[in-house]
Amino acid sequence: HGGPLNKIHTMKRGDQFNVVFKGQPFVYTVTEEGTVITSKDFAKLLNWGNPNQKGLTFVACTKQNKLPTDTRWRLIVRAVAA
Repeated sequence: HGGPLNKIHTMKRGDQFNVVFKGQPFVYTVTEEGTVITSKDFAKLLNWGNPNQKGLTFVACTKQNKLPTDTRWRLIVRAVAA
């Protein structure tokens, strides 16, 4: 369980992180943290956040208590460009 999102459950509203894409750094701020959905509930994933904001949605396997990991559940964290 050492994947790149193995600490996603620790991300809190207001946390900032950097993403580098094609050598260009981007800063994002967590706006919506820790929503747990079933692995089949894609409708909630598609309707998550504000579609008018540039942002990222992280999705990782989780347990219902938000700790890693169980393939039946997904933990969603949303961030917007800072």
